[in-house]
Amino acid sequence: MKAEVYVNDVKVAPGDTVTVDTLSLSLRVAFTQDLGSVQQLYGFVDDQRLIFSVGTTPGEYVAIHRLPGDGSYDVYVRVLDTAGRDTLLASFAAVYGSGVAEPDPVDEAVKEALNTGTTVLSAAMGSLGAGLYLLGGVKEERKRR
Repeated sequence: MKAEVYVNDVKVAPGDTVTVDTLSLSLRVAFTQDLGSVQQLYGFVDDQRLIFSVGTTPGEYVAIHRLPGDGSYDVYVRVLDTAGRDTLLASFAAVYGSGVAEPDPVDEAVKEALNTGTTVLSAAMGSLGAGLYLLGGVKEERKRR
């Protein structure tokens, strides 16, 4: 089974890195051989599943995916044939912007809250430990009298 894979009208090969200038990825798969044996075409952008639909030309499938922002994204396109064989058609990196994903503000807020909570808990445990130490000293002093 042979196919050509394009992202935003640029042909990609396994292992390629493609710089894109838009958040919208337009993927096109054009089968050049054994089209009748295609059972399912599927793919992923990182962990987001791609849904392919039949294109306007026989043997062509298309999918659209919107990237969340700056970053480098792993893209995989696979085909399952009627004999049950699962074949990798493409694996490449799509890079938008700086290639570094911006931190998620919700994740940053959670990290900050956890750090604050950890600091408060550490201080409380230290105070509790000091209190118990002092209490033990008072009990020892009472026993001596």
